[in-house]
Amino acid sequence: MLVDHTWARLPEPDRHMQNDELRIDDHDNKLRRVLVPCEHANGRTWVTVPETSVWHPFQLRVDKSCGTVYSDGPEYDEFIEMTIHVNWSFWWHPGEGRAMLDRAVARLLQQGWRNTYP
Repeated sequence: MLVDHTWARLPEPDRHMQNDELRIDDHDNKLRRVLVPCEHANGRTWVTVPETSVWHPFQLRVDKSCGTVYSDGPEYDEFIEMTIHVNWSFWWHPGEGRAMLDRAVARLLQQGWRNTYP
């Protein structure tokens, strides 16, 4: 399963918001000052991709593994693997955005997911 159209909650307060709009630089596509649509819900600001040439804030991929031994053996153990790709710098660099991402990952770990790439 691949989820590549996501909305993300911006950290509050966000120094990138000006005049109730957000603009980002998309270094992959060499675009500058791209206007990002914002939605306001429950006192928070949510964003998604402005156009098809820009990556969404996050991409989630869930796969069933092929297991660690042959599928017809008694020790067969397949598992579900989730990969979270972070595409915007709000969540890469230290700050409130990164802290939000770290808290979300901590909640997944508390629910029984394991971190494959520490």
